[in-house]
Amino acid sequence: MTNNDIIKIRKFLKNRLLCNEELFGKETEKNQVFELLHRTVVDGESNSMLLIGPSGAGKTTLVNKVLKELQLIKTFNSDCIIVKLHGLLHTDDRLALRSITFQMNLDNAVDDKVFGSFAENLAFLLACLQTGERHSSKSVIFILEKFDLFQSINPKQSISPSS
Repeated sequence: MTNNDIIKIRKFLKNRLLCNEELFGKETEKNQVFELLHRTVVDGESNSMLLIGPSGAGKTTLVNKVLKELQLIKTFNSDCIIVKLHGLLHTDDRLALRSITFQMNLDNAVDDKVFGSFAENLAFLLACLQTGERHSSKSVIFILEKFDLFQSINPKQSISPSS
């Protein structure tokens, strides 16, 4: 076996493990997620969704497959913005807000302005989100991977049983 063969095998295995888009026995769940996201973008509904399951159950695969199908709809990409955050990558408030601003193409609105605090960053982002009208604004879909790790960003924001 040559080095080239080993590289091809590694690439194949990596794609099968990390880029697997096959869903088996999850048609009902896929349809529910599709309908919810479709209504969010097309009808302007304000929806929330939480997918819970063990690691490797197919949560990310399900969402990615639905998004891929939705992107086949002609107006989907122009009617919404998808923001993806990952608890392992966005390890503090500033990184998360910077990524949100970049993914929403709001970095041009910032014009290299440096905000002094998290509160200023958040106020700017909220002001940008609130400026649209219902018929002319876009839906924003936030996808948070490894959600439990976001709590470690700011431990003071933990959820207590009394909340």
